[in-house]
Amino acid sequence: MNEGRERSDALAADNGRLAEKLKELGEEYESRMNAIQAQVNANFKKVETDAYKWKQKYE
Repeated sequence: MNEGRERSDALAADNGRLAEKLKELGEEYESRMNAIQAQVNANFKKVETDAYKWKQKYE
């Protein structure tokens, strides 16, 4: 019976470590996605600005 309890405690500890790692990975993913979104927004604004300048120049 004691062996089963030890196994259960070990699994609970593993689950805790896995949950913490999953949380860290989720935070890293969110951070990277935010950086990518910021780059996309910056590039889109540049394209809009360039298109506006081109339109003004050639109209």
